[in-house]
Amino acid sequence: MALLEVKNVSKKYGARAAMDQVSFEVEAGHIVGLIGPNGAGKSTTMRAITGLMSYSSGTISFDGQPVTFSNHQALDKIGNLIEYPSIYPNLTALEHLKLYAMDTTSPADFKMLMHKTQIDGDNFGKRKAKNFSLGMKQRLGIAIALIRNPKLVILDEPMNGL
Repeated sequence: MALLEVKNVSKKYGARAAMDQVSFEVEAGHIVGLIGPNGAGKSTTMRAITGLMSYSSGTISFDGQPVTFSNHQALDKIGNLIEYPSIYPNLTALEHLKLYAMDTTSPADFKMLMHKTQIDGDNFGKRKAKNFSLGMKQRLGIAIALIRNPKLVILDEPMNGL
């Protein structure tokens, strides 16, 4: 069984289709990229997969569990960065990681994660996020996506600002 299954998913805004019968599977350990022109539905697809928005028809399941706008228990095992990271201006990078890890029993090691995403040291550790550049915020967003040791990571425009 695939880790992620998207079957015939459609999303319509009035008469306009943002997604039309999108189907694909992602096996554990694989890297998949959604490629297409602006307005093709890539971000819409990622939002639907992460339960951030409803879809008109079709099914999405992650690790054998259904994912919908109102049923997204499976999302505890998915890390995501969709467009812009949710960052609080008066928190440091470490404070963000601690905040986003509060409801998980086994978060990633903060120090190791900060080092791997290059948000360690005085540049991040003691500075408030309101003083971060776009690239610094993006690295923090990636670290936040990884903090829960997810089985699946969904990144929308992950290289933005890097």
